[in-house]
Amino acid sequence: MVFLLVVALLILILFINLNKRMGKITETLPEELNEEDLIELPNEKAYYDETNKAIIDLKKKIDKAGIGNEDITEIRSLKELISKGYNDWEKVQDELTQMIEERTVFVSQGNFYPREYAFDINRMRTEIEKSRELQLNNPLKSLEEIKTFIKEQNEKVSFYKEIKGKVEIMLIKLEKYEKGLKTKKETVPYFNKKQELFIHLQNGDLKAANKILKELKGRVKNIS
Repeated sequence: MVFLLVVALLILILFINLNKRMGKITETLPEELNEEDLIELPNEKAYYDETNKAIIDLKKKIDKAGIGNEDITEIRSLKELISKGYNDWEKVQDELTQMIEERTVFVSQGNFYPREYAFDINRMRTEIEKSRELQLNNPLKSLEEIKTFIKEQNEKVSFYKEIKGKVEIMLIKLEKYEKGLKTKKETVPYFNKKQELFIHLQNGDLKAANKILKELKGRVKNIS
């Protein structure tokens, strides 16, 4: 009888210790991780530059000291960053595509627009191809450069639309002003200035165009 009690007590102690060990193991594993998340790094050969380096650096760290809970968390974080980069570059492509469509429509609405806009549209198409390549092969590439390009393009179009709108309003008044010109001394300088305005617009020199616009505005200030 005593022997059976001793055996039962030993089994109970063994069961308690086993539960404690299992509890510790469970506590060390991050939540919602499957087996692949725990042990597998992304394939560095599928990527280059920043993404390739990030994978290799983490792999070297794990190979040197062995995988631990911190490394498991880093693997998951790296995969999340790669996934986020993939989505971010997808958004860049969508934004550039929309910009091309808007720019094409805008250019088709008027006869005077900067000739460089055609080059800008081609540049955007090139950037879409680059973005697609980075999305697939180097999603950790910084977005700073392409975001700067997009910002500059949007600012350029916004300023041009502002100047173009002012010019279109001004042309109506200039037609009335031209009817009042009598002498060659009045006519030649005026039409030279007007021609300069369109040249600056076509060359994309919006600051110079805006300056001439202000000069012409002084000529028609009394015309309603």
